[in-house]
Amino acid sequence: PNPVLQYELYYSTEYSRGGDGYQLLAIINANRSDDYLYVHKGTGNGDPNNYFYRITAIDSDGRAAPCLTQAAKYTRWLTSGMQLVSIPLELRENRIGEVFQTLNYSSVWHYDSTDQTWKSCHSAKPYFFFPPVDRSMAFWVNVSQDGYMTVAGIVPLTTWMRLERGWNLVGYPSFLNDSSANVFAGLNVSRSEAYEGSSLPFHLRLLSDVDEMKPGRGYWIYSQAPQYLVLKN
Repeated sequence: PNPVLQYELYYSTEYSRGGDGYQLLAIINANRSDDYLYVHKGTGNGDPNNYFYRITAIDSDGRAAPCLTQAAKYTRWLTSGMQLVSIPLELRENRIGEVFQTLNYSSVWHYDSTDQTWKSCHSAKPYFFFPPVDRSMAFWVNVSQDGYMTVAGIVPLTTWMRLERGWNLVGYPSFLNDSSANVFAGLNVSRSEAYEGSSLPFHLRLLSDVDEMKPGRGYWIYSQAPQYLVLKN
């Protein structure tokens, strides 16, 4: 029943579900609309760190209520050539040009397992159809010049990814690294592959049970039946 007087903004370069170890970045006055926007200067594209943000509301009695979800900036350095990537955040802008705006690339490819077709866009061709980008997808990107892939969005609490029977090209929208054995526990998956830049011609290697799966990476998964892969943050 009491009005919110201020918001406390906490941040960290390492993700924690409960915000453990996050540092106070700013106190935002809830009564001034011009203070609702806060810019964390010097941390955008070009800064190599990931940043995670958690907001706590403080009412007039001093009671605190942290937001259940977090915002984040995710960045990954990519060298020129073919790269297999994904976007581990929920985005506001999901058009392909907006998502990869910090990269210099010639083409982006995505395999759609629902109709078993490839979708692509090419920088030299201004007209193309490409589905909206979401965190369950993975992409082969032909990077033209070394640079950062940088995006900002909301850290998803849970992601349900439908695996069709056969090959699926999926992302890993979780900041909780885990072994492939744990990730696929209880699923009928017969093979999984990860990116390996030096492994020509397909840049892929077989995942072992102890290999860690990481955010921002892409994976090929062979599913023996339609099923769901559920990932949490």
